[in-house]
Amino acid sequence: MKKIFAALATILATQSLLAQIYFGQVRVYNFAQQTAWITNNTNTDLVYSNHFVSGQSFDARHNCYGIIRPYQSCTLQVQFWPQFFGYHSANIFMTFISPVTHQSFTTQINAWGQAVP
Repeated sequence: MKKIFAALATILATQSLLAQIYFGQVRVYNFAQQTAWITNNTNTDLVYSNHFVSGQSFDARHNCYGIIRPYQSCTLQVQFWPQFFGYHSANIFMTFISPVTHQSFTTQINAWGQAVP
């Protein structure tokens, strides 16, 4: 398992930011996983609202449920399991809400990889 570190994958929940995860070449019907850290860099609690994955061959799991306190982090596991040859991509969106201001913060991660024989 390859992990994405701070400069590439710490997604600041203070605004809508984009991170990118590249899986490289993965054999068809094999599984690859990478981890991103989502950090609340605000001075207020944020509450996980929802997440959405668009794109074939990708999935995302996380431990961001409940309240993310200021400067605390949670993790997002992005999985890539291609079922056919070629290039694959997905967008993963996660939304958090401030219980104080009711403002919503969305993070976006672009993931892509190539399925090979």
